[in-house]
Amino acid sequence: MKEVLTVLPSLIHLSLLLFAIGLCVFLWDVHYGVAIPVVIVTAIAAGAYFACTIFPIIYQHCPYGTVLSRLYKQFSSEYSQSVRDGGRQDETTSRALHWMIVNCETPRSVDVALQSLAGAERGLPSEMLEKCDAWSLIRHRMETINATGEKVDRAGVLYKRALECHLNTRTFGRQMFHELHGTDQLVSLVLGVQACINSIIYKSQRQPRWLDTNKSILMLCRYIGPQLLGPGCNVFMTSSSVDPMLASSVSFDASNMHTQRSEALAQSLTHLLEKHMNSEIEMEPAQHAALCTCLILLLSRKIADDPSLTVPYILRLIRAYLRQQTDKPKHTHNWTQDQRAANDLNQSTLAFLLGVVAVLNTGCFVKELTCFSDFSNRTVATRSRIRSNRTLITRSRISMEKVVELGWQYLLSIVYPGISSFNASYYLIHGGFDLLMGANMYNLSSEDCTLISNILPNDNDLGFEFFYRESKSGCFARHLQEFTSALAPYPDLDALPFPLLTCRRILPNMVRGLRYLQPTPESYVLIVNILSWDSRTKGVMKFHRLMGLFPFPKASPRLIHLLSVSGVFTQLVNWLESEDLARQAFAIAQIWLFFNMSLQAPDRKSDAMNKLETMLPEYPGLKNELGKQEMVAEDLEFRFLALLSGDEFQSSFRWEIDRNTYLYRILELMLQQRCTPLPEIVNFELQGVAENLRGTNSFIDLDAEAVDQPRGKNAALDYPQPVNGDPPTTSPDA
Repeated sequence: MKEVLTVLPSLIHLSLLLFAIGLCVFLWDVHYGVAIPVVIVTAIAAGAYFACTIFPIIYQHCPYGTVLSRLYKQFSSEYSQSVRDGGRQDETTSRALHWMIVNCETPRSVDVALQSLAGAERGLPSEMLEKCDAWSLIRHRMETINATGEKVDRAGVLYKRALECHLNTRTFGRQMFHELHGTDQLVSLVLGVQACINSIIYKSQRQPRWLDTNKSILMLCRYIGPQLLGPGCNVFMTSSSVDPMLASSVSFDASNMHTQRSEALAQSLTHLLEKHMNSEIEMEPAQHAALCTCLILLLSRKIADDPSLTVPYILRLIRAYLRQQTDKPKHTHNWTQDQRAANDLNQSTLAFLLGVVAVLNTGCFVKELTCFSDFSNRTVATRSRIRSNRTLITRSRISMEKVVELGWQYLLSIVYPGISSFNASYYLIHGGFDLLMGANMYNLSSEDCTLISNILPNDNDLGFEFFYRESKSGCFARHLQEFTSALAPYPDLDALPFPLLTCRRILPNMVRGLRYLQPTPESYVLIVNILSWDSRTKGVMKFHRLMGLFPFPKASPRLIHLLSVSGVFTQLVNWLESEDLARQAFAIAQIWLFFNMSLQAPDRKSDAMNKLETMLPEYPGLKNELGKQEMVAEDLEFRFLALLSGDEFQSSFRWEIDRNTYLYRILELMLQQRCTPLPEIVNFELQGVAENLRGTNSFIDLDAEAVDQPRGKNAALDYPQPVNGDPPTTSPDA
């Protein structure tokens, strides 16, 4: 009934139109002069009426209308509403979110826009969201979120869902495939990095001078993600400009293109980075970081199996960096703020490239995002139900995940300074150490080793953040094992090849941030040997840092055998009368430990104890009477306590924190075994020491607790000698 009443005015309008037409026909036969004005008025009125009916249909916001146009709008709006309710999210939604993220000044509004992506569907266009780098902003929110309170927990869940939805909005294909085959974490990481790179490319389009020269290279970077995911993960990325049903074929074409031109593209990217490092071209830091990340993404599938493929690119960029450093010395007052920023950017780039090598070879620590660990847990649960898919999670894929994760952290540290967990000093020193230790495996020349050693930071150059941000000991344990294996063929610690001398210099600097370190018997004996060696190099004293992190060893066959054949005990005995009080204190402490090892051994008749008791009589105070071991231990305790409490030692070595920490640990053990109260100064000095390194809690069997053996890639091999006339027997820090 309502519709009939609505149509009635239209019937009246129609009757008026018919009357006007009839009047025009009648007057036309009567008199032309009267008919023509009537025809004109009728035509104008009819035209205006039809215009008011048609324009509202064409233009949604037309202010005029008729009954017919209103009826049309009513029926069409009901239909479009039903279609919108069951259809895909359109570009308007994407543009609205982009506008909120870019223009809203209130952080809460930006958070709401980012959290709303938790409900993103497959049809949501991604181009506008990539322009504002929404996915990297979500990652930043997750890294900085305070995990306390119900609202914060809810926000964290929304951010996790938003990153998971990124997989749905940017991929086309079999999602169940990569969930069952353990590739969902890799896919999410690659999509996040590619989205960040694309946002940089969009912003670079506003710089026509730079873009015109390198436009083809920059545009090819948009296809590196699809090329990496397509063949191995069976995942195809969609684009807002591509029909989703055709996305797989487009990504397949991009994959074929990069398969044929990947090497040429890698060379082009490296050439651009070289020119920028040499200040030959202008480039924004974000563009520089994007090109470097694209280079590693392009090579990630190959370098996961063979990390040495990155070495030629690293050496090229190191040469470019050092050439720029030669032209502008670091410690001059002529450096501008821009030059210092460029130097920091170049160092971060080298740290990223060296970090890739360290991550792949030694398992260096890479901080993972919480939601990605959830991916891994979900994948493990799925694989446990489908046992046939266990073998599909390859070590190569795990290595790729670490490389891509490191690349994203590096990229964010440049694009959004201060929000990323990327630690340049950490990766620079660990990656450089691994390259020098693998000089033969990587076919490094003497010049190459010198170049690498020149970019490694000294102890004074390591920032405060390096000391405390990284706390994983697995990477350093591997470095220490390799260093121990490499030094085995060299009895003279001052006549080491140049790469090993450099590694010996920087090894103590790498333990900053660690609180406990588990050595092998070989590593323990090596460090004691270095500290008791009559070295001309000051740097060896820094190895007290390592001793301060080592637990006290129990008597074990392997350890005692190494002590007996190394000559360490003889060297310690020789230092008992040294004028250097620090060396004398270390010698007393170690000799007391060996006597205590003998006294505390449960089996005094074993072959190992026979070797130890054969070695101990070298101490002159024992006088070949093994029954006096306890008396000798008491004498060493009294001598050690008198030395540490003396005014000369306190005034000369009070600020030697690393050395004093280890010596006070020994003193605490002595007093604890004698049930003597601990002096207040000793307790104060040991406040920051881990509980499992305090007193009797620190004793372990190094043989039983030994970690896996090192790869031994450098043992018993000839190392290249330094260039520029450096003598091979001189330490870099001598």
